[in-house]
Amino acid sequence: MLARTFSRRARLASATIIAALAGAALLPATANAATPGQAATATPAKPLTITLGTPSHSDRPLVRGGATETFTVTVSNSAKHAVTYVPAVWGSFAGPSPIAASDIKFAVQPIHAPSTGFSAGEQDQGVLASFFPAGGRVGKGFSVPAAGSFSWKVTVGLAKSYPANDATLALGFNSLDNDVSNFARQVFRTSPTFKSGQFTEKFVSKYTNGGGTVSATKPLDVALTMHNGSGAAFSSGLQTWITILADSKSGQTQPLAVDVLENGHWVTLKSQGGQWTLPRIAPGLANGATYTYQLRLRGLKYQGTAKWTNVDLNAQTALTSGNTYVFGAADKVVTVLR
Repeated sequence: MLARTFSRRARLASATIIAALAGAALLPATANAATPGQAATATPAKPLTITLGTPSHSDRPLVRGGATETFTVTVSNSAKHAVTYVPAVWGSFAGPSPIAASDIKFAVQPIHAPSTGFSAGEQDQGVLASFFPAGGRVGKGFSVPAAGSFSWKVTVGLAKSYPANDATLALGFNSLDNDVSNFARQVFRTSPTFKSGQFTEKFVSKYTNGGGTVSATKPLDVALTMHNGSGAAFSSGLQTWITILADSKSGQTQPLAVDVLENGHWVTLKSQGGQWTLPRIAPGLANGATYTYQLRLRGLKYQGTAKWTNVDLNAQTALTSGNTYVFGAADKVVTVLR
């Protein structure tokens, strides 16, 4: 399968975060989850350790547009010299819909630390934030004194725009540098509560082997189905793009036309940079609902001398609002005949 992922719009708070990440050894959001009030698993070789306090209402889920929670973040230095801490905060979720920085209410106030500034943006499907000495910028850190510590109060909540089918919000804390021994994580449930599931996307045709043939005289009808099994409706609309990718062995592609069935009529889609944009799905695709695009591929002028060429039919789906990074994809091998 010739899978490829496109980012329709992957954004960060500033180019400085990108530069800082290039040299950082960062852990995934699921690594070393910390119990509230405790530090996560530590590696003694690194002098800084992060400890998260228990949220103010740990048994209460976050409500979109509702009340916030607070907890403390403490970074301790075990070294006999000052060590710089460059905070990184990773926002992740359980569900299909990518989250944007504007979907989260987030504030950082120093308790026992220098005056603090804050910046946040999108990183792939989640959020990447950092705080830094006031008047500074992303990538600038706090000099934690020898055998000392700094602490901050973190306030977090959900904006009304937080995706309706994401069941949790998780905040993970580590550093843009390599001097932190652990990845500390705080997970919040969202309300209304539901069992988080999956969004699935696939091509379907009468060909049981997953293939199919198309030529200038023989079109290929294929359906692209999307099933929302996430546990709740999509609050955003959905946008899907179709791309024809080259054969992995020959590196060759073939010119094809793509039609979509709308209101009982075949409509030819316009190719833009080798991609075809399907009609948008309106906000509110319900949990358990399936949406189907009926597509028709038509061969144009065949290129090359081979009798046939395999190409990869690729679909990618993103939200139409908020964080528009791709979150759904499907592939299908298609044989183009001379």
